[in-house]
Formats: sequence, C-alpha cells, structure tokens
Amino acid sequence: MHTRANEANLKFLIAGTGRCGTGYMAALFNELGIPCGHEKVFNADDKVKGGPWVGDSSWHCVPFLPVIDLPVLHVVRHPLDVIGSLLNATRLFEPNAHGKHQRYLEKHFELRGGYDADFVARENAARYWYQWNTRIRTYASARVNIDHRSTLGNVANFLNCVGFNFTYSDVMSAREKLPCRTNASATPYERVDRGQIPLTMIRCLKNEAAYYGYEV
Repeated sequence: MHTRANEANLKFLIAGTGRCGTGYMAALFNELGIPCGHEKVFNADDKVKGGPWVGDSSWHCVPFLPVIDLPVLHVVRHPLDVIGSLLNATRLFEPNAHGKHQRYLEKHFELRGGYDADFVARENAARYWYQWNTRIRTYASARVNIDHRSTLGNVANFLNCVGFNFTYSDVMSAREKLPCRTNASATPYERVDRGQIPLTMIRCLKNEAAYYGYEV
C-alpha cells in the first residue's frame, strides 16, 4: 500500500477529477461524523496534513490507486460542467501556469502544447476528464454521481461495506444540512458547450459520459 495511506491509517478513499465534488463529499462524510479529509493525505504537497483521518477525498490519489488496497468511492460529475469549471475556476490547464497543482498533474498526465492556447486547454481538460475517470473506475468499489440525487444511496452502501452503519435517510439528512455550494468556486463559470470540445476528444468523451448516464 502507498506509504501515505499507511501513515494516515485510512479505511477508504474518495476519488474523482478536480472540480467534480470531492470537497463536497468530504464535507458530507464529516457531517455524518466520519473524519474524511479533502486532499489532506493525497495532495500536491505530498504530505499528510492534520488528522487523524479515516478517509481522504482527492483527485491527487488517482495515480496511486494501483498500489493502494483500499475501497474507493468514485465521484463523477457531468463532463461539460467539470471542464467548464476547470477552465474558468482553476489555472490547472492555463498555459504557462506553474503552480503546485499543475506541477503535480504534469507528473501523472500528459499536458499537450500547441499554438492555439484555448484549443489546447479545452483538449487537455477533456482528455483529463476522460482518462482520470477511466483510471478510477478500474478500482472503484462504488460510484456516486454528484449531480444525480438518486445515486446517493450508493454512499450508504459504500459506508456499510467499509464498517459504518448508515442508511439512505442518514445520508440525505446530512446532505440537507450542507450548503448547496460547499467547496464551490467563487469564480462564476458556465459549462462548456459540446461544440467547444475538440473533435479529437468528442467520441471518447461521449462514450465515457454515457457509461455514467450523461449525454454529451
């Protein structure tokens, strides 16, 4: 198992892309009384922060899933919303941005370049959503669509499988106590239009989205 997962003595992981709802899910688990960090174990600083944590919710854990023997809850969100948020509320795919999160991503994902900065950013963001989710679902024990209320029952099932006793009603009650914009970006953004997705990515993005019940 990965050394940081051992160091933190984790029981589970929540994995998704950036801007898909990992922060919200950490808040939901904490509302249920389960100490779950948001990027506290797997993060761009490569160190455990705070704790003790029972779980960690993070996009940074994905490259290490093949060597982590823990139950994984896969969090997904509509790709056009995620891509819109990534492009407008973060600098992750901004050309010539060299923050710690981009440096982390560059270690584990091919950030392609080109003359048209906007096109390159959209292509990289779409390919990231596609590749990150396909990597996660190979190891996922359960999945929740952050924008599909009906899938929240999977959270209760997942928690029961990792040793906690919660019902769907418990999860929904905790959800009602959370602000609807938990971990939402302060920067307004709009989902990208399907026509803005490069043709090189539209087919595989469409197929992967359909696997989760989304239309692109």
